[in-house]
Amino acid sequence: MTPNPVPGVTKRHAVAIDCEMGGTQDGHPELLQLVAVDYHTGEVLINSLVNPARKITMLHTESSGITKRDLYEAIITGNVLDGWQGARNLLYNYIDADTILIGHALKHDLDALRMIHTKVVDPQVIGKRISKANRVLSLKTLAKDLLQLDIQNDKIRGHHCLEDTLAVRAVVHWIINNPEPFGVWTEKILEEEAVRRARDEVIKEQQIAASRKAKMLQQANDEAKKPPPFIPPPVKKNKNKGTVFFADESEHECNPDYDHEAEMQPKYFEAAEAALPSESEEEEGYYEDQEPYIQAAEDSGVECTEDWDWGESGQQL
Repeated sequence: MTPNPVPGVTKRHAVAIDCEMGGTQDGHPELLQLVAVDYHTGEVLINSLVNPARKITMLHTESSGITKRDLYEAIITGNVLDGWQGARNLLYNYIDADTILIGHALKHDLDALRMIHTKVVDPQVIGKRISKANRVLSLKTLAKDLLQLDIQNDKIRGHHCLEDTLAVRAVVHWIINNPEPFGVWTEKILEEEAVRRARDEVIKEQQIAASRKAKMLQQANDEAKKPPPFIPPPVKKNKNKGTVFFADESEHECNPDYDHEAEMQPKYFEAAEAALPSESEEEEGYYEDQEPYIQAAEDSGVECTEDWDWGESGQQL
């Protein structure tokens, strides 16, 4: 929390601030520059680069306006603040808990300074609440529409921290002193927002319709590439010969002159051979069948020979 007022110590009534940050390895922004301007007088209280407390992986020069050379020279000459703690402590020399802080998208600046401050004025929030628009109004848009002031035009450095701080001070000052024109402007924003939403809905519907059409065309192309289903020809029974069933249970139509016997004998032989036991299986099965006769012969003391007639002699036994 920002320090409470101290009796006998006078701090600034309102201060406009802006911060520039760089990227770190863990994704959290780190403070690189702090600018503070007295809202009432326009006096520049702070305009200094900050020696980052953590290693910077991205300077974001296109938006921060800070180059590697700028930061290196400032650190070499000692013309920097010592991390976010040094920057915040210097700011505390000018503000306390009763000071009004002014800034555009001020939440990010307070996060970079690790500060909690309750008295703030943010033109981005004001415009969003009054216009009830979902879009975020940039400082460049506010300055252009309300003040006819062009800022952030540097193609290389993008933003200038001091320029942005002075611009946000001027925008807030204009809103406070021109409530009626600001109301007209917010109505304009509402109309533009309604047109934008309607346009977005039309585009969305067109995209959905185009997607459906493309899907239907794709399905039609896929169906066209599929082979036609196989439909077997109808079976016509021959009145003379009828239908012939082969050993493999397949059904064929034939003409009256068809030689079934000559054609079917190989198929019958193949089927019969598959059903018959092998020579070894047959021999084994044969002796199993004759085992009672062999046992009876042995019990009666008859000597069995290879040419013994098992059928006739077995019956006698």
